[in-house]
Amino acid sequence: MTAGLGDKRVPCCCVMPYMNTKNREGRHIGKTEYVCDLCLFVPKFDVFDQSNEKKYRIRPDTCFGGMCVRCRCGGDGGKCLRVPFLIRNLNGEPVKTKMQNGSGDYGDENAQITSLWMGVKRACEKKNVYAMHFPFDADANMKATLIGANLLIDMALFEQEE
Repeated sequence: MTAGLGDKRVPCCCVMPYMNTKNREGRHIGKTEYVCDLCLFVPKFDVFDQSNEKKYRIRPDTCFGGMCVRCRCGGDGGKCLRVPFLIRNLNGEPVKTKMQNGSGDYGDENAQITSLWMGVKRACEKKNVYAMHFPFDADANMKATLIGANLLIDMALFEQEE
């Protein structure tokens, strides 16, 4: 159940979406929950491990005192007006990932889920493409749970009208 203005939807706080992640044997390995707080227009997701301990919060950077999502534009070769969902620790600081850059060196980047631009194919194929940069300390179960978080973000925020 959602409410919103125009084509922008915000889940109602009484019915929040969540995603349980299970392994191929059907055993619970993690959970992701949409978070409802005073800043309704900033989507936030809490990620829990298999013992239901909160590990991460996924949310974009904000502006205007935390009330609005801050878009990024160009500069790093990315698409304009993109909104990366940063994976943060329990203190709210972005978690780092070890990524190999073009020169073969490993640099510290922020762990994140980012929507990629599909080009003109988006007009014909109604699907979204994402880049996932896992936290450096994530094990296989947590990586699977973060993929589930990516699916929840896609369903809750971008698949409303499709």
